[in-house]
Amino acid sequence: MEKAKEWLEQSGVDPASIELSILCSNEGKRRMAEVIQANLKEIGINCEIESLDTATYVSVTAEGDFTASIGGYSSTDIVTFLKGVFHSNSIGSSDQTRTNNPEIDAQIDAIASTIDDDARDAAIVELNKTLNQLCPQIPLYQGSNVRAFNSKLQGVNLTPAGLTRFEQMSWAE
Repeated sequence: MEKAKEWLEQSGVDPASIELSILCSNEGKRRMAEVIQANLKEIGINCEIESLDTATYVSVTAEGDFTASIGGYSSTDIVTFLKGVFHSNSIGSSDQTRTNNPEIDAQIDAIASTIDDDARDAAIVELNKTLNQLCPQIPLYQGSNVRAFNSKLQGVNLTPAGLTRFEQMSWAE
């Protein structure tokens, strides 16, 4: 918190002049927003929390008419995630960052068409460098899932998106 106060002071911005609203679409996201709201208040920034029904939330964020939101985007692989979150073709739908950058689009398209795993991994690292430099979004919260299994359950395989492949499981004798 001290570092945030220091940066705010260095910026010369009066925290009271900052108007911030966080959109959320369910009770869990609202609780996350309340923690962020409390943290911001500690450095003098007041923010409002707007709870919206899911349809309204999706519409407002797709239009880009918001300052901050607690959302989420799940995909089965990194290429789908990159296309959905950062490709300009997804503006107005899942690209809530509204990133419109031909270099990023080209990098994502190249990654999507690269068959060689090592070459694709290297291209993903380069794209991450570009995205980190541009910083089109700042994650406010990252959830985690913890799963425990009986040692006799074999074939447990979770996808990168956290999906469980039940068809691959069996019980050991």
